[in-house]
Amino acid sequence: FSAFESFTPEVPKEELAPVTIKGGIAETVPLTLSSSESILVAKGRSADVSRTVEVPTEAEAPVEKGAQLGQAIFSLDGQVLAKLPILAGEAVPRMNFSWAFMILLKSFLSI
Repeated sequence: FSAFESFTPEVPKEELAPVTIKGGIAETVPLTLSSSESILVAKGRSADVSRTVEVPTEAEAPVEKGAQLGQAIFSLDGQVLAKLPILAGEAVPRMNFSWAFMILLKSFLSI
């Protein structure tokens, strides 16, 4: 194993921007990266691992907490090393009359 080193796949928070939700009680949903385990790469090659983040710009409500909305792909020399799911950080129920009425009522009461 001396010819290998450990690499932990990570995605910077700025690449996990919230996704716009259509038809939901919230306008956006925050994203989280599923937990990842370290992978072995050839010693001195961890800096060469490339990352591709695939996330839609919008999604349709309802969205369940933990639902997969995208993925992060880590590869080295064209070979995929890991695919990690990008998940919804919270649930976003679909907007319905009851939710709309509550939002409207709260806006009137805050005046």
